[in-house]
Amino acid sequence: MLSSWLLVLGVLGGTWALPAPAPLAYTQVLAQAVESYNLQPEVQNIYRLLSADPEPAPDVDLSNLRVLNFSMMETECGPSARGNPDDCAFKENGV
Repeated sequence: MLSSWLLVLGVLGGTWALPAPAPLAYTQVLAQAVESYNLQPEVQNIYRLLSADPEPAPDVDLSNLRVLNFSMMETECGPSARGNPDDCAFKENGV
């Protein structure tokens, strides 16, 4: 009986010791924000990142950011385009 409890405690202790998922990089957070917007049904042409403040850089500390401040611009690609939005040209006079 004691060995069964030790086994249960060992299994539970092992699950608690699993590492937390790695935090997202700032560039990943921005990409997910744009991708989330592009998934809305009313989007006729996909958007891509135009600018961000602060600019994406490896040393941006996400723990100090409270707000994402970025701009997107409409591209010439429709939502059915399965490629990378960065491969789509910005639409002239796009929103």
